[in-house]
Amino acid sequence: MVSANPVNWTPHVLDGRVYAIVQIGNRVYAGGRFTQVRNWNSTTVLARRNLFAFNATTGIVDMQFLPQPDREVRALARA
Repeated sequence: MVSANPVNWTPHVLDGRVYAIVQIGNRVYAGGRFTQVRNWNSTTVLARRNLFAFNATTGIVDMQFLPQPDREVRALARA
């Protein structure tokens, strides 16, 4: 469960909410209903629709992971 006050270095979802999080290795996947995120240390807005990944150690959004789910993501599972 994510705290209302997460650690300072996690990415910020700017226009919605996260419903599901799963970590696989050093990558964390966050799914929900949103279209914009930004890195914790940046003002640059990144377009991400309902799903994004970030580095579990640094909190930096994975710029190579660009899925485009057409609906909100309510659950994630390891494959």
